Amino acid sequence: MEAVEVGDNRVVLTLPLPETGDTPKGDWQPLELLGVVSRFGQVGGLMVTTSSGSDAVDDYFSTRLTRIVRVGERLPSGFYTFRIGP
Repeated sequence: MEAVEVGDNRVVLTLPLPETGDTPKGDWQPLELLGVVSRFGQVGGLMVTTSSGSDAVDDYFSTRLTRIVRVGERLPSGFYTFRIGP
């Protein structure tokens, strides 16, 4: 997973996302999500801007970045694109 600042395309965070028992199986394309972080944390949910081709995969990674990785606690205020690839 890469978090990229919107505007200057600077990668500000890179994290491996190891497979877990609930990771969706099958073929899927890299996906991108858009998110906003304020000084209080993540604002709202993440929005899919480039789908993986699977709603289950899109939902899984959106939820994982929000609830488990907690991107809103790891990043300074700003707008970010989150890139995730198989």
